[in-house]
Amino acid sequence: MMDSVLRDFEFLFVYLDDILITSVSREEHLTHLRSLFDRLSQHGLIINPAKCQFGLSTLDFLGHRIAPDGAVPLPTKVATISEFPRPRTIRALQEFLGMVNFYNRFIPHAAALMRPLYGALRGKTRNAQVDWGEEMTAAFDSAKRALAEATMLSHPVSDAPIALTTDASDYAVGAVLEQLVKGTWHPLA
Repeated sequence: MMDSVLRDFEFLFVYLDDILITSVSREEHLTHLRSLFDRLSQHGLIINPAKCQFGLSTLDFLGHRIAPDGAVPLPTKVATISEFPRPRTIRALQEFLGMVNFYNRFIPHAAALMRPLYGALRGKTRNAQVDWGEEMTAAFDSAKRALAEATMLSHPVSDAPIALTTDASDYAVGAVLEQLVKGTWHPLA
């Protein structure tokens, strides 16, 4: 319902009942808020002011820290993944892979990097033990390190050229959406 009520507002992002508004100035933010409040009122929807944050330049949203320059994984989530002990069961390995995969857009070559870990899942039940070897241990440690060193993904610049770069192999497909800003290609959030 929220998507259909707010679908034509290009300045906001809706996820279930969370609304993120992007504005370039205080004045524009106030205009966006008025438009949002009017639309919500027209549809009989209310907000809980105690759960709202207004006028922030940086905020945490859906597992990401959103700032004027771009987005990064939340440091607390990165710390949780970095401190994750080596999984003993397939179920624990699936849990680790799920956490890392949530942030895969921040990890260059994520599929190739984690291939040995996904390979360990093949043909195993959730309660089976994980057989750790050098390749899997290296992949586990590399995935944690890659996330800890994650690059900030930039917000789009409206008048900058955009490129979609793709690649594929026998076991992975990847793509990155980038923009050329001041002579340098930047991955987009």
